Amino acid sequence: MIATVSVLSAQKVGVTRNPPDAGNIVGYYIERADVEVWTEDQLKRLKSRVQPLPEPSAGAIGKIGPFQRLGPSLLEITSRLADF
Repeated sequence: MIATVSVLSAQKVGVTRNPPDAGNIVGYYIERADVEVWTEDQLKRLKSRVQPLPEPSAGAIGKIGPFQRLGPSLLEITSRLADF
């Protein structure tokens, strides 16, 4: 199964998945975790290689916290927008 997650804003995420070829997957759960992200300004090597941007962008992931399931039920749909 291939899933695409798009961060649309600080509070909105879109998830789209391709249905699996095999019939043994019936749905999925959405989970989230806190992620420490370093911007290009915090990474000297990256900053020297990238044109300045109007807003900070993620240059590297520092660490990922524990994942937490966002809902109790299995999702069977192939796309969803979620507000956090």
